[in-house]
Amino acid sequence: MSTVFTADNNGPAMMSNTERLDKLSFEFFKNFSLFEFALKESGYVTAGHYNAAMVDYRGFDREQARNYVPSNSALRLISLSPASQICDGTNWKWTPRTYTSHLGGVVECVKTIRNNLFHGGKRGPHGWFDPERVHELLSIGIEVIDELAQVDENVFAAYSGR
Repeated sequence: MSTVFTADNNGPAMMSNTERLDKLSFEFFKNFSLFEFALKESGYVTAGHYNAAMVDYRGFDREQARNYVPSNSALRLISLSPASQICDGTNWKWTPRTYTSHLGGVVECVKTIRNNLFHGGKRGPHGWFDPERVHELLSIGIEVIDELAQVDENVFAAYSGR
């Protein structure tokens, strides 16, 4: 197990790659969950299967796209181009993705990172076996989620607990 040094004041001076990625994964999931909550709380909600409350990402894009300017972090995240898992009959495989710098494309990129992480994609083509890439995806993803929440003042108020 390799060890990295961290300037993090919340933990030990040395942290393994796995511990570092576990910590970032938790932060990513926390921020992503808060973002989805804030979107629904702000009216970006639609009925899904069995009337489950689902985030209305299309509505968010439709109403807020004109207010969005991608940051350097968002552009970097897009350039990292996280792949998606697709099903080819009874087998699954990875397929490359291309994301736009428009609001909907950036949101889709963040959602892909979430899906890959949650559904086991961390062991995918670049998985935990490439900890630097995963660290970059998670770190930048966290920044971008924070930026996305600020596109709409009501979303940001709910996201930040104001």
